[in-house]
Amino acid sequence: HPQVLHAADKGDSNDPDSGRPVNELAESLLTGTGPWPPRPLVNWSFGAGESLTYSIGWEKVSAGTGTMTVGMPVDTFGRVCFPIVSTVTSTAFVSTFYKVDDRVETIMDVRELYPLYFEKRLHEGSFRSTRRIKFDPVAGMAYTPSDTFPVPHYVLDDLSLLYHVRSMELTVGKDVELDIYSGKKLYRLVVKIVRKERIKV
Repeated sequence: HPQVLHAADKGDSNDPDSGRPVNELAESLLTGTGPWPPRPLVNWSFGAGESLTYSIGWEKVSAGTGTMTVGMPVDTFGRVCFPIVSTVTSTAFVSTFYKVDDRVETIMDVRELYPLYFEKRLHEGSFRSTRRIKFDPVAGMAYTPSDTFPVPHYVLDDLSLLYHVRSMELTVGKDVELDIYSGKKLYRLVVKIVRKERIKV
């Protein structure tokens, strides 16, 4: 189970899950956590405590609510990570004939913004699906309950890719290419930056 890290944690007390001193875990926020040369990412776009809520529907009819939340940093497999959770739930009215209760979670390294764990649980009408993936950035592998796949070190999943793109300096007209592992498939995603807009939220 991930161990929550608090900014005030100091001293030489050990983290019960990893056996590493808490101050050592905190310092890994500022130093690279991979065995390869760290990429110097600077993330001013999101952080712990952020919560986005949005409505889902057609025109003026509300069908459900979505949330995207960034949790407090946790120790996952010896790395300091953001737990990021996205949920979608249908309204009481829609649930009477088509209930939706979806939950997607990614555990994302806070320094280099790659995932170490991904879980998607879908409940849509009579459809049920659960997918779990553990990423090993050292070995360059992705593990599911039934298969093992080789992946690039900085591969992203369905949810972490959204936050990774947010952290990037985007230029209109300049495409961004990212390695994505989703649904037992590895592919190259091209993000096209077509224009900039200012919106109110």
